Amino acid sequence: MEDLSGTLQSLTSCIELAMKSLYDLQTATINANGENNPRHAERYKRVRAELRAHWEHITSLLNKCRSFGADVHLLHASVTTASKDDIRELLEEMLAKCRQDVDIAEQLMARHDNVLGLYAQYRDRFRDHLDHPKVQVTPPGRIRGSPSHAARSSRRQSTGPTGPPQSTPLGPIASFVEDSIASLYPDGNQAMAEFESAMEGIHASLSRLSRFLKDQIFVCQRGLDSLYHPSHNLTPRQFQEFTDSWVTYQGALMKAIQDITRICDAVMIDAVGAPRRPPSPPEEEELSPWEVIRSTVPRFARVRRRSVETTGYRHDSHSGKTEIGITSRTPHSEN
Repeated sequence: MEDLSGTLQSLTSCIELAMKSLYDLQTATINANGENNPRHAERYKRVRAELRAHWEHITSLLNKCRSFGADVHLLHASVTTASKDDIRELLEEMLAKCRQDVDIAEQLMARHDNVLGLYAQYRDRFRDHLDHPKVQVTPPGRIRGSPSHAARSSRRQSTGPTGPPQSTPLGPIASFVEDSIASLYPDGNQAMAEFESAMEGIHASLSRLSRFLKDQIFVCQRGLDSLYHPSHNLTPRQFQEFTDSWVTYQGALMKAIQDITRICDAVMIDAVGAPRRPPSPPEEEELSPWEVIRSTVPRFARVRRRSVETTGYRHDSHSGKTEIGITSRTPHSEN
């Protein structure tokens, strides 16, 4: 029998990865174009809207599964006190719910293919932007104090006895700044591969969910048969395991519904791309956090150095001192 908790965890993880990788893919194509082309943005908007609607239908199915779980709890509570007719009626209702849920799961798998079909219409265009960028975008240099800088610095140290590496207060801050900046420059090809892999994972999770629901149909049908054919009875241990598992499943269903609902809101956020900035320094140059931040901010003003002129000198032969006359000239500021 399929494990619902594991299926839900996989489903949620794949949906979250699909959301994030699609955002990264759009960011990468914006960076490659040097702008967020309205027609290009509209394609991503359509894909995101289809994904959101699809995932909302998945949460609707999960809510139906929670309703079935409530019936399992009711069955467990009444099996020793309710009449045979009441138990039969409850089992028939549970059986009908399961069959309906299996149909919905099958429809969701078909809808999933339709969403992939829409993405496939635009995939070549997305790929073309990545393969033929209009601008070359490179992330800023590494930050002093970050893990990547520390690793490179350690390789440059001369051989000989050294003490243990010392952490600096800048480390966590530099790591945060570096990670934040790196998120503006995702690998578009990797993001595309991750999105497609995540979509395959979602389909596989829906297939496992469908098989799980079919297993519940079998249990309900066996329960009905046992009312008239005692030889078909579930053993007390089997019945207890069945009801206990649904206590765990109810919590897993609630968490999955909450997580996927949150992702449904996040998937509609439009990517903006990295800010335009002056050419980055050579790869080997290591920058401080302030230098990295300043490199992404346009220069709005220029300050010119004050020039100094020497007008002459006088030497005193008695004291041996020489006096130099200096005048300062401040040039007019640039327009």
